[in-house]
Amino acid sequence: MNKQKPSQILKTTFFSFLLIALTSCTKKSDKEVSLGALIAMTGPIESMAPPILDSVRLAEKEVNDNGGILGGRKLKVTVGDSKCSAEGGADAAKKLVNINKVSGIVGALCSGASTAASSGVAIPAGVTMISPASTAPTFTTLKDNDLFYRVIPSDAYQGVYLGKLVIKQGITKVALTYVNNDYGVGLANSFKASFEKEGGKVVTESKHEDKKASYRSELATLAQGGAEALVVIAYSDSSGQTIVRQALETKRFERFIGTDGMASEKLIKRIGIQGLKKSFFSRPVATKTSFSDAFDKNYGAFSKHKRKSIFIKEAYDAAMILALAIQKGGSDDRASVKANIRKVANAPGVEVGPGDWAKAVKLIAEGKEINYQGAAGANEFDKNGDVAGVFGHFVVQMGDSFKQIK
Repeated sequence: MNKQKPSQILKTTFFSFLLIALTSCTKKSDKEVSLGALIAMTGPIESMAPPILDSVRLAEKEVNDNGGILGGRKLKVTVGDSKCSAEGGADAAKKLVNINKVSGIVGALCSGASTAASSGVAIPAGVTMISPASTAPTFTTLKDNDLFYRVIPSDAYQGVYLGKLVIKQGITKVALTYVNNDYGVGLANSFKASFEKEGGKVVTESKHEDKKASYRSELATLAQGGAEALVVIAYSDSSGQTIVRQALETKRFERFIGTDGMASEKLIKRIGIQGLKKSFFSRPVATKTSFSDAFDKNYGAFSKHKRKSIFIKEAYDAAMILALAIQKGGSDDRASVKANIRKVANAPGVEVGPGDWAKAVKLIAEGKEINYQGAAGANEFDKNGDVAGVFGHFVVQMGDSFKQIK
């Protein structure tokens, strides 16, 4: 019998432990199906992020509490902070795609972050993205190899809606300021075309940079045309809030018209109800159905945040569609996810919705087609990965919240 030296015994023991550790890691990763979520946890819409993240976590919990995914594996969602910026979106996406090896991504929220994350990272890697909030019209024509979807309607539609809404409120002359990025430029162009087609006039306009300390000089110019209101297309936690506050301080404007990026309760808390009492806002809204009611009930039991928080239903839907695509394809391979998005989201098929994970898994196992009916709407993707949508008219009410008028 060969007698091993102490050093040889130590080496053998070390490599044995290393093999066990590597085997354990492999088994753990085999049990997890990985999705990513690009959420703007910091930056100009950070106050919107926590409720949105909770909706993604709700989807994750429902999957795991109802048998898991792909035969009992755990669904794990890893969050990357997109910071509502192109650089932040790209950096966070690189980590999710290359290090976390995600099979799909919920997000991003801001259009600039989604553009950078998709074009520069996800599309080349074959990773499907579904955004709950990126509304820039440019995504409709993005060369994405059928890898970028959104469960929120394009700003091409919100601009048309807002143009008509402003006229209906008896306002025919406005000043317009918008943030200089994909979101701001796209929505501003759509609004202006609609408003002027309806007989209105944009008397002054200004494209502004985000995160400036002062917009007083821009406001002085915007106020020169005799506008009845100032249209602000920006972010509530950044330039939008600053512009509204300084417009009130300088008495340049007292009535504001905002879009979805401005519809944050943080804006009300910072400006005050009195300063916004003459103002109104537009934003996408979910169609009220039994499916949206089911989400409201489940979200209310899960999260401390308000069920009317913006983009929460869309974020939940994005996560569920990705999970269902994985289950439908029987694999978390990225190509399989891509191939099954429309198969689970579009008609025909047995309708399933929020809270129906176990039912959906059973139907798929039986070889039946499913048609996911989302918390936010039907989510029927067209050839560009877009969905139709509905918009609402909102005003500020007591309790630091927004009230939908129509």
